[in-house]
Amino acid sequence: MRVIKDKNLRKKVVNVGYALTQPSFQYYRDEIRLSNEDAGRWLNNIPVEQWTRAFDKGCRWGHVTTNIVECMNGVFKGIRNLPITALVRSTYYRLASMFATRGERWSAVLMSGKETMDHNEGRPNLAYAVRLNKSWCDCGKFQAFRIPCSHVIASCAYTRQDAYSHLFDVYKANTIMNIYNQSFSVLPMEDYWPPYEGDIVWHNEEMRRKKKGRPNSTRIITEMDSTDKMIRLYSIYRQPGHNKNNGPNRGASSRS
Repeated sequence: MRVIKDKNLRKKVVNVGYALTQPSFQYYRDEIRLSNEDAGRWLNNIPVEQWTRAFDKGCRWGHVTTNIVECMNGVFKGIRNLPITALVRSTYYRLASMFATRGERWSAVLMSGKETMDHNEGRPNLAYAVRLNKSWCDCGKFQAFRIPCSHVIASCAYTRQDAYSHLFDVYKANTIMNIYNQSFSVLPMEDYWPPYEGDIVWHNEEMRRKKKGRPNSTRIITEMDSTDKMIRLYSIYRQPGHNKNNGPNRGASSRS
């Protein structure tokens, strides 16, 4: 959006980045090149390993965005405007509570001895080549997400193999349990804290939130937030560029 400034190509660029297979990538890539040659040359200057799922060799596990930590927004909801001390304290106790709750959940799964794969794909369709020994499927989902897709599950059923044996360790219950098995140390009373020696930080009165009126937004606006503004038309001639102050009949009296 900064270089090409073409809103119509934005969705096509997103489709190129999210394409799972190289043929799909090439299809959308050709569409961009035919629509705008400058955009095609601009994309050629960026290594495909840095922004596409089709060529990342499974390093991103299906993710394209670098904002994966956005999933923690629900944990911190409602505390972003607290003072810094209360913010740190709330963050600590909320994370400790979340780890305890999820630890209990995955401990129950581990004790039951059952694991599930929610691929949510339904019955496999069309024809895809599957190479179980190389963790490969033509659909590209097996390589990107490291979870057996419906085609891999069908191949395992045909060859009498366990599909769970092709599930990567990062998704298994014991691995997830190790994440939430960490303990949070109990904070002692403030009276037992060691004396602090260092800089003292004072708050800035100018950054205090307004008590009246609508609060000012501190969100950084980028080119991805650009929207098409509605063109206002002059009420008489229904043409843009005029208003009651600079219209053709400005200053005209009823006598004239």
